Amino acid sequence: MVRARGQEQAISQEEAQKLLDHEMRQEWGSVFEQKHRAAMRAVHRFADGEVVSHLETLMGSKSALKFFSAVGEAISEDRVEGSGKPGFKPDPAEARAQLDSLHRDSQATEALLDRDHPRHTEYRDLRRKLYRHAYPEE
Repeated sequence: MVRARGQEQAISQEEAQKLLDHEMRQEWGSVFEQKHRAAMRAVHRFADGEVVSHLETLMGSKSALKFFSAVGEAISEDRVEGSGKPGFKPDPAEARAQLDSLHRDSQATEALLDRDHPRHTEYRDLRRKLYRHAYPEE
């Protein structure tokens, strides 16, 4: 996601991308690939190189990646990866996997534990929806 503005920055840009990936792998842990894919979905759907570059300048690459990951997760929360159908309901196993991922997400956990957090309601509602799909018999 880190983009160079000129040829002379190609080597340092590659190093910056590796450092960003390393930092995010440490922060996101086992959900890195999922969050990274969500970020790339959002970038491809809503942004071009210029928009990404401006956001990285304003926010920093790490914050921009987190932002796009959150957007990507939000736009795909009602569909199973690859289904392409909004509103497609996950089966119980998929919902349990998504719940597990949600519980490992430090940002989601922080929001769920703090009722005053701006995304508390969003994560609470997502968790409730996933529980309904994960455990339909209860």
